[in-house]
Amino acid sequence: MKNYILILTLLSSCAIVVHGIHELIQFANMVQQVTGNIAILTYINYGCYCGIVLGGTPRDATDWCCFRLSCCYARMEQRKCKMANYDFTYKNKNVICSSKNPCGMQTCECHKTAAYCFRDSKTSYDIFKLRPLHPKAYRAYLLKCSLTKRPSC
Repeated sequence: MKNYILILTLLSSCAIVVHGIHELIQFANMVQQVTGNIAILTYINYGCYCGIVLGGTPRDATDWCCFRLSCCYARMEQRKCKMANYDFTYKNKNVICSSKNPCGMQTCECHKTAAYCFRDSKTSYDIFKLRPLHPKAYRAYLLKCSLTKRPSC
């Protein structure tokens, strides 16, 4: 049931158009193991770069993590790499990537870096930003993100 809800949530995200379901589920599992947070509930539609990537200046350290992840995906595309399946294990607070496909390894490395970044930026993450009517609501910031201005990777 938990995976069913996760998949439904993923399908409702625009990110599903760009990335494969398997890779997003792997990423969500990795983030949950590294941070203890449920990725879909915590990071989708947060700031200007988590979930739907719009642009503008990232709003906090968590949003910077998502910005860097979008840069990692862009570097993969420059190398003619698309998102690919991978496996990972999490032991002693370390993510260990494995894949027979070089693009799968790159996908995993992008996700690993983002998961560590989310973990390291947990102190900047503010629960009040999740409440849409709160003045600091970064989920509502999607309407305020610039579609043209974007820091360089």
